[in-house]
Amino acid sequence: MKLIEQAELINFFKLVGTQKQVWSLLVGGRYAFKETDGYRLAEIATVLLDAIKKQDYGILMMLLRNNAEFDKLFGKLCMMGKVEITPSMNQYHIRLMEICNKSIRIDNVLYLTYNFKYDNTTFIKMAMSAFESMPSTNGWVLVGAWLEKMVTDFDIHPIFTRNKLSELQDCNMINLFTQGSTPDTRFESHKFLTLKPGNMKVETVYLYHGNFLIPDKASVSMRLERT
Repeated sequence: MKLIEQAELINFFKLVGTQKQVWSLLVGGRYAFKETDGYRLAEIATVLLDAIKKQDYGILMMLLRNNAEFDKLFGKLCMMGKVEITPSMNQYHIRLMEICNKSIRIDNVLYLTYNFKYDNTTFIKMAMSAFESMPSTNGWVLVGAWLEKMVTDFDIHPIFTRNKLSELQDCNMINLFTQGSTPDTRFESHKFLTLKPGNMKVETVYLYHGNFLIPDKASVSMRLERT
């Protein structure tokens, strides 16, 4: 690998972890080797960098699972669907799963999430089911709570939920109404990590701030209606 590529890769993984955690991950996945004077990246590490730059989460997760500890934790999550987060769990690995859009933590539970290509009718049924089952105030529910309901009930990642909902609105298949411009800061721990589109930067998304569901429009509360 070129020196600039090595720096890009290491700096990316250090965005959500310590240098010790980064090298442990890479050595465990055989993307790096420990030498007497430090660490050396293997040439195969270029595939990691390529997956990150392309934001190919499927390939990135497959590559990260070459680390046995990472694979064990994600395998347990895949088998159970959700696991209680304990102090003994590798928090760095959990953050990397979040970045790959494969998990969301809600309170003290880690949920497996998918980006299934649901057909429109199925997704609308799930979206309405989640919405209608929630306590509301005059028909309005908190956007963050609804997004989390889509996770806990249907394993759907908030990013996919947002994108699919936008697609259905454009097709006039569902109506979304929003209100509220003041961020709801009561649930600051309800957040997730993701890659910013088009670069190798990680951003934190706060589900209850009201700035996630619709770009450039405040939307703390919402109402859904079938067309």
